[in-house]
Amino acid sequence: MLKLKFKEDTVTILEGEDTTEGKMLTGVKGSIRLKTPFGDREINRVKNKKGKILKNNRVEGR
Repeated sequence: MLKLKFKEDTVTILEGEDTTEGKMLTGVKGSIRLKTPFGDREINRVKNKKGKILKNNRVEGR
């Protein structure tokens, strides 16, 4: 199962016992595609200019 943890501009992707981290840019809207050791992942998130990540978004594995 894929889990995401967001803290400020860092996203931590957890899949089983494996983890990887990525940075998000402030003001990014829409889908974010990340290449991870677990495969390509698409994160549908919106991060506003203050760095707050808006809720009700989903994560899809590719």
